[in-house]
Amino acid sequence: MAEQAPQWEVAYWTEELAAVATAKGEALRAAKLWGATDALFEKLGLAILEENRQVRERFRDEVQESPNSDSRADAWEQGHAMTLDQAVAYALTREAAN
Repeated sequence: MAEQAPQWEVAYWTEELAAVATAKGEALRAAKLWGATDALFEKLGLAILEENRQVRERFRDEVQESPNSDSRADAWEQGHAMTLDQAVAYALTREAAN
């Protein structure tokens, strides 16, 4: 998939999947996907859409207030360290990471 679509599109798709995981309450999966998304956006110099900025901020606020924030921070770091291909493979898995 990563070889067929432009990298910037993959980054936005991954961001959407992070938002879905957040909405579903899959905190660790969401954290890992947000970490991967942040890394892709940094690498590609992409702008964050306003509606997703709000979802990101809510997720980060929840992480800071959560007793499980260390686990979420670790998951974010794991996602941030992923390559594009690793992020795509993880995003396409169906299992919840909680």
